[in-house]
Amino acid sequence: VPGWKCELFDEDGGRVDSSSLAFDHWDEPGIAYFPAYPRQLVYAKSSAGAWTTPVIIDDANEPGKFPSQKIECHLDGLGFVCTSHVAYMAYNAGVPFLRYAHSVASGGNCGYKGNWQCETIDSNLGNDGGWIDLELDANKKPVISYYDDLNENIMVAYYVGGTSGSGCTLGASAWECDAVETYTSHPYNTALIILPDNNVGVAYGRGTGIYYANTRTARGVWTSQYISYGVDSLDMVEYQNVPYIAFYEYKENDLYLAHWVGNGSGNCDENDNWQCEVVDSAGDVGFGLEMAVSPDNKLYIAYIDSTNGDLKLAHPGYAVFLPVITR
Repeated sequence: VPGWKCELFDEDGGRVDSSSLAFDHWDEPGIAYFPAYPRQLVYAKSSAGAWTTPVIIDDANEPGKFPSQKIECHLDGLGFVCTSHVAYMAYNAGVPFLRYAHSVASGGNCGYKGNWQCETIDSNLGNDGGWIDLELDANKKPVISYYDDLNENIMVAYYVGGTSGSGCTLGASAWECDAVETYTSHPYNTALIILPDNNVGVAYGRGTGIYYANTRTARGVWTSQYISYGVDSLDMVEYQNVPYIAFYEYKENDLYLAHWVGNGSGNCDENDNWQCEVVDSAGDVGFGLEMAVSPDNKLYIAYIDSTNGDLKLAHPGYAVFLPVITR
């Protein structure tokens, strides 16, 4: 397709089940992914425009499904140092559990030459847990949203370090977990943001609706609100200091975008505190979506046009979103 460049970085792994892309300080991409072979969490990084040899991060209990990744870079005496953070699912006798890995210079307990540190956060997610999303808070500590199918809870895990945390299912550990919503029927997807005040927001699907919950009052005290109809596919970013949620609206099969406006000045949700707009309505569009904010502060949404079998990219042009089609 004119204007796009495609690069092959792993020709041995076969079909990729799921993956997560992030960029470092130099805008170089890193990809954590779960290939058909060897069915383990694998990582590849671009450096100076060339891809490094893919390496296995974690090889225990079929790990790596549904990875979510962020790269954090900071300046020290030798220049910029970057750390990759990855949350993902692994399995023990078919039971899914939540794992977390981060890159280290040396001395790690997993990965190529001990260059990664891996740990289990939640040891039993029931039969169908997952829907993982990872962000870094203002102190560069990981915060992870996920679904616990065993207890039917939307969860958030916080890294607190050492053994000071109350743990999730493993007793005292470096993690603490909150139940955002309990006994959640027919859930799908979670998306997490860290707001400018370092509070946490989580968007998730339940039944046929899109919901948003946050911790504006205090850590562990969650308020949840219904936003709109939706199904199967959603993503969220913090943009212009408020949450923006892209979702697939199942009644009209359209791609929608909602953002917080407050004060009852919106056009959707129970109290009109959210503004909803149609991004694309040409056919059955909006499934498999992902959203990101570019370095020049523009909002982009990638999604599938199921009617025509196309991958689309939408971004605001003037006052509207302009879909770009790739075939």
